[in-house]
Amino acid sequence: MANLIKGVLAKASPFDATKRIVRPNGEVRHIRCVGVPVVENQSLKKYVGSAIDVTEHELLTQDLRRREAYLAEAQRLSHTGSFGWKPDTGEIVWSDETYRIFEYDRSVKPTLDSLAQRVHPGDLAEVREVINRAFSGATNFEHAYRLLLPDGRVKHVHAIAHTLQDASGYREFVGAVTDITEQRHAEAVIRQQEAELRNVSIPFLRLCGVRCPMAPILTLTSDLWSTRGHRRNRRPDQGGKR
Repeated sequence: MANLIKGVLAKASPFDATKRIVRPNGEVRHIRCVGVPVVENQSLKKYVGSAIDVTEHELLTQDLRRREAYLAEAQRLSHTGSFGWKPDTGEIVWSDETYRIFEYDRSVKPTLDSLAQRVHPGDLAEVREVINRAFSGATNFEHAYRLLLPDGRVKHVHAIAHTLQDASGYREFVGAVTDITEQRHAEAVIRQQEAELRNVSIPFLRLCGVRCPMAPILTLTSDLWSTRGHRRNRRPDQGGKR
């Protein structure tokens, strides 16, 4: 405030600033001061203005900023971004983490075209089918697909959303997109290890035959490995159209 006072005394100019005051009982209040200069004959005579107690508004603003910071950090830690999409107007909103997942600069306005540019060619037809169903009146969607980044890296993502209706009657999809690349890589390692174990166990079973009392148990275990690997390979959206 000292610098503000020096500035407006040195040069006549309007000001709008919020300061804190401490009352005798120790309570802190936030006061917004707004003023304009009164100049006569090119000489500053005085300032006129008002002082408004904006403590409640300031505390609510601080609380909102704190909540936004918590949400942004939670999204970063979980690799989950949020998004909103209005099919009727084409408006798309991404959170900071969604920008990071798709590796777009914040200056880029998200559109369906910018989304399609990041989708892996092998999954593009499926993604467009999901978008077309949304345009046709679907109320929710959930699917997994790959991203192909400009440097050749591939990411695996999972998206889920449902519709809300705003005050104007427009539908809006509100959802989340999660980077599941590490999960997919871990599953691939597990499948490879299970395949290696099957390659070891099957010749052993043939060699052991009926003379081995553990043969039925090992055969059942091998069958379970195969079934488990088959189920893990299924895409999340292969359980039925959404």
